[in-house]
Amino acid sequence: MQTNITGIAEISSVEIIMTTENDDYLVISNVGIYQSLFPVDIYAGIKKELNLAFANKYMFLGLITAQVDDLTMVLPNDIYLERYATIIISSIAGTEIHQIDEINAEYVSFLDLYDGKKMKFTHVDAEMRLYIPIVVGTSQREASFPSVTLWGADPELNSIDSDIQSVVTAYEENQFKIQNNGDCYKYTILITCHARHDEILQMMSTVVKYMLKRNHIWVNGFKIYIEQDGSAQQFDPTIPVEIEPQVQYRALVLIHEFTSEPKILPTATTINNRITIEGV
Repeated sequence: MQTNITGIAEISSVEIIMTTENDDYLVISNVGIYQSLFPVDIYAGIKKELNLAFANKYMFLGLITAQVDDLTMVLPNDIYLERYATIIISSIAGTEIHQIDEINAEYVSFLDLYDGKKMKFTHVDAEMRLYIPIVVGTSQREASFPSVTLWGADPELNSIDSDIQSVVTAYEENQFKIQNNGDCYKYTILITCHARHDEILQMMSTVVKYMLKRNHIWVNGFKIYIEQDGSAQQFDPTIPVEIEPQVQYRALVLIHEFTSEPKILPTATTINNRITIEGV
């Protein structure tokens, strides 16, 4: 039996009242309250995990000084940058991210993506590092090298179960937990590392491989399992204009829609013709 409790902010107990005077029996296996959740964004979860994994891998490029609203930035000596690379600049004034547009021997200008064409803060001896963007899809955006692209097809329905189903688990003597599971979907995710230089491509590939070996990510507070499907595929340029070496990983993710957190089942007590279930 399911009862709609929309609009009720808090429930501390449930009371069932018998309406007959005759002796009777009511057998209850479990009582639980669940709230339907929207499908979790698996791409957002993978992007967050990769951003955290790359955070301490950003390559140091040098120290820069710039003024707020500057359209160009003077480069440190003896560094190499190329168009479409993305940099992150950090100082006590703040942090900003820019994608490189035009480059000459002394300065660079920026594209519209991220923090735009102008400097956001005034920096003195700020650290500049190579930033690795994590993007979903590649259409209608500037190319970005290096970067990691996430993409995949529509999820495939797994016929494990359907509709909302309650799963009861025993964890101690006479102690049980309940969890509501819905449809199960299998996502096939393609994680592609793009870089023009082998050293950077290898570093990016190592970070992605480490994330997949952990076998789980966190999305909307839920622990979701992810596994690598097959071996990584490397694609090297075959013609002079095709300068986009790639390493691609294929991952499988199973997601139960409308999954609730496990809840301890309460103890039911009978008093005359009233059954009170506390701590639902």
